[in-house]
Amino acid sequence: MAVNNFHVSFMQEVTEEDLITANDGLRKFYNEVRLAFPTCKFGVHEEGGFAWTREQTERLRKIWVYLPEDYYAMGYIECEQTYIGNTDEVESLFTVYSRKIENNKYSYGSVDYYKKRSKNLKTAVKNAKAFLRPFTHKELTNETIYDFSSRANSSIHANEKKVHNAEREVLNHKALLRELLALRKLTVFKDGEPAPFSFLDADLDGAIAAYEFELLEAEHHINKFDAVCIRIVTRNEENTFYCSRVQHAHSYMAHSLTDDIVTYDDSTVPTSYISKISILMGGERNDFVEGVGMKIDESIYYVVV
Repeated sequence: MAVNNFHVSFMQEVTEEDLITANDGLRKFYNEVRLAFPTCKFGVHEEGGFAWTREQTERLRKIWVYLPEDYYAMGYIECEQTYIGNTDEVESLFTVYSRKIENNKYSYGSVDYYKKRSKNLKTAVKNAKAFLRPFTHKELTNETIYDFSSRANSSIHANEKKVHNAEREVLNHKALLRELLALRKLTVFKDGEPAPFSFLDADLDGAIAAYEFELLEAEHHINKFDAVCIRIVTRNEENTFYCSRVQHAHSYMAHSLTDDIVTYDDSTVPTSYISKISILMGGERNDFVEGVGMKIDESIYYVVV
């Protein structure tokens, strides 16, 4: 199982009512981490799955840490408490979950592989500071490129399927053999040149016309292309465009990311990027537009280059 990255758009800020349901260890951990991350938000995740939702349980067990302008949360904190022996004394185990953690005590890809635990609260806060980090643009591209490539690949296969289906209609047509035999008898020459002919079966004539149309359309389809992943960050009414190029973006398995991240502002961003973003902006998320690109969300776009 891969690391669980959850979308900020599904986050709901933790409320006092939520915190009342948490154990005292998690509340203490939350208060310390909140002081260490003054610009961050803290929330519960309403998408389900591995996330805590208000509908799933009566107790708050984990709190996500995120920046409101980011696409993914940085990770979460939690606290497990157990009684010591037969006493009423409780021992707390403070945990940080982050994609940045590699805990080799556990198998790669498991949930515990991405967790750092400590019984000491100060150490746990240090762990949070060390591992709870916003996604870099390259990480963001790496996480979202599969969605883009798969949609682009589906579009390419859909175009190829249209040609295949049109061809199959011709080849499987009942009248094909009969018409071909008839052509042998109807082919004539006029003034030394072949005379034009039409098929006797109107359905076959239409199928061949459709096949010719799809072949002509296929010549204009772009089946191989690179793309640029663009993240738009707006601060003080000014936009910054973080751009990373993806080679062979049409291929779900063979695409590759370049290391260079190019940054533009409103005055330097290429007009070709802006024109394609304008087209995608009004569309739905994850709708691939051939020759243009795809919108991941309101601030992240892929444009075909």
